[in-house]
Amino acid sequence: MHVSDAGTEIFTRKSLNWTKRFTGIAAAYASAGLGSAIVDGEIVVVVNERADFSALQADLAVGRQDRQRFEPKGGIRFGSSWRTARRRLSDAFSRSLV
Repeated sequence: MHVSDAGTEIFTRKSLNWTKRFTGIAAAYASAGLGSAIVDGEIVVVVNERADFSALQADLAVGRQDRQRFEPKGGIRFGSSWRTARRRLSDAFSRSLV
C-alpha cells in the first residue's frame, strides 16, 4: 500500500492497482495522517478468528468490503517518526473496523 498526501493506493504482488476493490481500507489509511508511507501487508477476511482466503475471494466476487482487514507484514517505511506513525496506524485500523 502506498500512502501519500496525494492519496492511498493498494497494489497486488503483481503490481495491479486494486484500490477500487478495497476503498474502505484505502480511505482509512488516507485519513490517518501518515504523510508518506509504504506499508507491506495483506488484506484478509477473518472468520472464526482466522484469516479465510476463500471468504476474501467470495467477498471480492460480490463487491463486499465490510469484512476486509489490512494486516501489515514485513517492512513499513514512514516519512514520520515510528512512534507517531504507529499511533496513526492504530487509529486507522480502529476506523476501518467500524
